Amino acid sequence: MLASCSSDDNGYENGDNGNGNGNGNRKLPSKISFSAPAEDGSGLLSWYMQFEYDDQKRLVKYIEQGTWARITHEFLYETGNFPTKIIINAVHNSDGTHSFTNKVEIEYTGNQIIITQNFEGVDESRTSTQTLIVNANNQLINSGAGVFEYNSNGNISTIVWEDAQTVTFVYSNAKAVFRYANVPSWLMQWFFEGFFPEQGYMPAGIYRDGERTMTLTYTLEGDFVKTRTWISGDWEEVSVFEYINAK
Repeated sequence: MLASCSSDDNGYENGDNGNGNGNGNRKLPSKISFSAPAEDGSGLLSWYMQFEYDDQKRLVKYIEQGTWARITHEFLYETGNFPTKIIINAVHNSDGTHSFTNKVEIEYTGNQIIITQNFEGVDESRTSTQTLIVNANNQLINSGAGVFEYNSNGNISTIVWEDAQTVTFVYSNAKAVFRYANVPSWLMQWFFEGFFPEQGYMPAGIYRDGERTMTLTYTLEGDFVKTRTWISGDWEEVSVFEYINAK
């Protein structure tokens, strides 16, 4: 009889028995609260993002509560783990009036993902189509505006944008906060451009054409990120993470 063990946490961390039935202490991000000083020095600005999941740990709702509006993203699925529609609605904070609706249709064809956005706002309506190219791991490798490369942990290593600007990521030892969510890699990259990865580690710094422009540091509670501090020049933003247990 041969036995072995591994430090790889994919499927076995925190009490999971590897068959998908033992979630143990696995957690999903439920809310990320942000604060940063106002540019006019009048105090701190605050906003948050909130996330909801179904019993398959798929992302079904993502809410942004900003300074001017509440934006709700609803993810609709047919079969499988990839959304086929995203309904985005924005409502003004001041009086609750409608600001815009964006109905996003998603079509999967081989290694291409075709995204059609139907935007209807107070002052304008428009339709746009974007084609994403993904690899065998469903990671975004070409967005039409940039080319993405990855390291061995599955994290973005570089993005070369269409204006030839190169963005390079370096990483911390804090594990990705969405690692137990059932969310496609390309979707997280399309929404967050690598700042909240679903695998690997959280970014520690970002370079643009070789010059470091952002530094990110973390505090942890066990294996989960509790706070993130993002410093870019004179800008300092603090994020606080909340979690729910994975179902």
